[in-house]
Amino acid sequence: MNTAQPSGALKLRSILDANRIPVAELARHLTQADGTRVSRAAISMMLNHGQPMKRTPVEHLTPQIASFLKARGVPCATPADLLTPEQLTQDAVLAAPEAAQPPAPEPYMKRTALSPDAYRHFGIAHDPFTLMPTDPNLDDVWFGQDQRLVREAMRATAKNGGILAIVGESGCGKSWLQLDFERWLETQPTKYVLVRPRTVDKARLTDDAIVCAVIADIDRTAKIPARTEARARKIEHLLSDGNNAGTRHVLVIDETQDITKRLLKQLKRFAEIRVGIRPLLPIILIGQPELGALLDEATNHDAREVIQRTQVMTMQALPPLKLAEYVGFKLERAGASVARVFEKGAIDAVPQRLKEWNRERTKAVSRVYPLAINNLLAAAMNEAASLGAPKVTADMIASVGARS
Repeated sequence: MNTAQPSGALKLRSILDANRIPVAELARHLTQADGTRVSRAAISMMLNHGQPMKRTPVEHLTPQIASFLKARGVPCATPADLLTPEQLTQDAVLAAPEAAQPPAPEPYMKRTALSPDAYRHFGIAHDPFTLMPTDPNLDDVWFGQDQRLVREAMRATAKNGGILAIVGESGCGKSWLQLDFERWLETQPTKYVLVRPRTVDKARLTDDAIVCAVIADIDRTAKIPARTEARARKIEHLLSDGNNAGTRHVLVIDETQDITKRLLKQLKRFAEIRVGIRPLLPIILIGQPELGALLDEATNHDAREVIQRTQVMTMQALPPLKLAEYVGFKLERAGASVARVFEKGAIDAVPQRLKEWNRERTKAVSRVYPLAINNLLAAAMNEAASLGAPKVTADMIASVGARS
């Protein structure tokens, strides 16, 4: 194993920059001494910080680098000179064809937990990104302004009635909001009955299934009438009797991006069940962006009756200031801090890394949501630990999990 620090590696860095060759492209053509691929982060650490690779001597890399440069039409004097700090002469850099655009990294990363090496390397006792709540107040779950607004809207709907739709990408925090809402219901002086249809495939959920869910969740011993009219009367009686006894009810349906337009129209009928002017069955729909498309009156004009009566709240990606707040909160709960784990500017690289581009790379959508952030930062911390780097760098954020 080579433990000597490569001599700055400034010459190779200058050659790559002058010839517009992405570091990621070089990394894809290199292998370590044990035959594994070299990561972009490892090359960046060597080029920018003189950080040696743990398992690979410099002498193993230089011939590969020289061969790669030659194939790209960039001559070099001697392979050994590539990783020296000597000033690059003008003759060493020749014009080369413009580099092709490197493939964009995937914005969605697979589930990643901190490795045992990362725990030891950063001196933390548990994974800050997989904390489960241990108390009714969900103190280990971060709620930003956007999440708090949605939370208040859910509570107001439960109290006052109506239809609320919560729309957000996978991993934006909808499940935590739902859990928080359920715990809030349990703490209220007014008794609430939560009605939840159990049909797994929401594309097959029907108004009749919702009727059965209402009856079963309000009175588990009640017999469900066989006839449709009798069922409708049954739920009205149950809701009315509960209201008279001081009990309120709320219907929550998750994964509603899959429901049919026909069912969407029928939801208005449930929301209109009243005693006097008091709605008896507030409705909260929770789903991914397809739910927002279903609630677009311009494309679903025939469902305007219910769309116009539905309050839609869309969960937004975290802006830079909220991103920093979120990461700081998570690390603090694990007894660490941003400054201790991440180099300055590393967190600023997260929004660029979590962009999803269209095929032409002319338009990007931000995927800076809690789940994606958690997986990305955990993977970057694992990478830093494996390289022996003191902190996570912006280069690691940019390259970890990138497609080969």
